[in-house]
Amino acid sequence: MLLPMSLLESGASAIVESLSFSKDTLQRLFELGIKPGVRFDVVLKNNGLIIKLDETRIAIDKALCNNIIVSLA
Repeated sequence: MLLPMSLLESGASAIVESLSFSKDTLQRLFELGIKPGVRFDVVLKNNGLIIKLDETRIAIDKALCNNIIVSLA
């Protein structure tokens, strides 16, 4: 089942399926490690999400989360 990252709750694990952004934003997300096929865990849900990729935690605001499509892991 595919859903926007913004609908995930704390403790969820998911896999990035697709991203819909401008070239610059997409490049920055790729540099952070957020790209299709990557598995991550949601550490905290607030106005956005704090996710854990490998040993790195990344904060993502809600506007960005709405344009990242994921599937549950």
